Amino acid sequence: MKQALIKKNILDLKYNKNLQYLNTTIICLLAFYIGISIAFLTSQVKPNLQEIIPLSLITGLFTSISIILLLKFKNIMQNIENEITNL
Repeated sequence: MKQALIKKNILDLKYNKNLQYLNTTIICLLAFYIGISIAFLTSQVKPNLQEIIPLSLITGLFTSISIILLLKFKNIMQNIENEITNL
C-alpha cells in the first residue's frame, strides 16, 4: 500500500514536470510567432527574398522542433496517466 502511494506521488511529480515543459513549449512557440508578426508589422523585416528565406528556414526549424517536443511530452504524459490508473 505504501509503495503504491509513493509510486503514485512520483508519477504525479513526473506528470507535473512534463505538463510544465508542455506549457513552456506552447508559450515559446506563441511568443516566437507574435515576435515575427510584430517584426513584419513594424517593417523590421522587409518582404524581400534575401530576408524571407532565412526567416522561413528558422521559423520552419523552430516550429518543427516545437511540434516534435509537444508530441513527445503528450506521449510521456499519456504513459504516466496510464501508469497511475494501473496502480
